[in-house]
Amino acid sequence: MRVSGIVPVPFLLLMVAACSDRTSTAPSAEASSGAGPEFSEQVPMKGSYQGTGVFTAPPASCAAFYSVFNGTGQESHTGRYALHHTTCTVPIDATHSSFTGEFTKTAANGDLIFGTFEGSVQLTQAPGSGSPIGVFAIVGTITFTGGTGRFDGATGSQRMVGTQWTDFSRDGFPSRMVLQFDGTISSVGSR
Repeated sequence: MRVSGIVPVPFLLLMVAACSDRTSTAPSAEASSGAGPEFSEQVPMKGSYQGTGVFTAPPASCAAFYSVFNGTGQESHTGRYALHHTTCTVPIDATHSSFTGEFTKTAANGDLIFGTFEGSVQLTQAPGSGSPIGVFAIVGTITFTGGTGRFDGATGSQRMVGTQWTDFSRDGFPSRMVLQFDGTISSVGSR
């Protein structure tokens, strides 16, 4: 995708995202929790994430803008982790968009956590004269839908807040994202 000149604000908002389309190949909660332990206790889970991504042609399930991100972070119960997420972003108005997505998080020991997310994005700095970078505020909710190893059958949710910087002067609109997470996840020891 190549953009030249100034990009209209509604288009910028569509290009923002935090995480995936609903047709991801990540295992579903049913597939990852069928034989896993059942959890009754939620424990705090807090962390941070930094990632980079690009916008690509959307799958049929995403009627707007689609992005793919990869990054790393540090979080309680996972340690250092890697994260892959895809996001479908839909404009609401000239300065706001909504997004939905899916992710796979790989904990330091190789165990996986699967989940979905949704939220909203607000344009805080439009690209313009002197800078092709658009800046966006991200707010959303993450829902854990399962996992592998000690996260098999995991449930819980987190609130996420962060910022995304998108370069509208380059192909694929390369972007950088920083997020903070705070919430709970089911405890393996609480069965």
